[in-house]
Amino acid sequence: MSLYNEIEPLNGEPGEYRLTLLARWLAYACILLVPFILVGCYQFFPFDDCLRHAAKAVSGRNWSEILVLRDSGMLDQHPGWHAILGSLHSVFDMGKEQLLFVEWTLLFILVCSAVIPFFRRPEAWIAAMLVASLALPENYIFRLTRGRPYLLTETVLLMLLVIWGRSERKTAALYGTTVALLMLSTWVHGTAWHLWLLPVLAFVLSGRWNDGISFVGCWLAGAFLGA
Repeated sequence: MSLYNEIEPLNGEPGEYRLTLLARWLAYACILLVPFILVGCYQFFPFDDCLRHAAKAVSGRNWSEILVLRDSGMLDQHPGWHAILGSLHSVFDMGKEQLLFVEWTLLFILVCSAVIPFFRRPEAWIAAMLVASLALPENYIFRLTRGRPYLLTETVLLMLLVIWGRSERKTAALYGTTVALLMLSTWVHGTAWHLWLLPVLAFVLSGRWNDGISFVGCWLAGAFLGA
């Protein structure tokens, strides 16, 4: 089963295919529009850990030179994220403000649009996010716009839930994609590597023992390569 087969029209009619494609691009446009509305209309500026990540990338210093920490706290828990931000700073000469904008907009767009390619009706995903925003107006959008690396892990989780749920036959491509995604998550957001035990538990509780064992192998390989 193709991971992207949901883009195909329901009954093979070209008109319906064009309508589905239009809905897909409108969904992307809605997601891309949100950051510019927040900045342009509300002068939104991220805070919290987003600031320290940008400051570290610009300063190029170790945590021991920035904060007073005990020895166990000096290990950089987000090496990949700081490497990405540091590269943007050195290559494109981005300052703290530009890095802050890239941080929260990039992660917001990733987590909101990651699963749209897998939906036959992408507007359903947009509608679900709208309902969540209305139900939790102070929490939902707040968490999506914090610009912290956990949003990359959430993006990876959404993609893995989709591809492992849809793929009846487990192939080398599926395993390779899973390892790569878990490696990326560990490299960028190293504090959450142990939380991937939860999908394993879900496989076991649902009786999918073989999938659980396979996912453990992918998880261990991804965590090791991303560490």
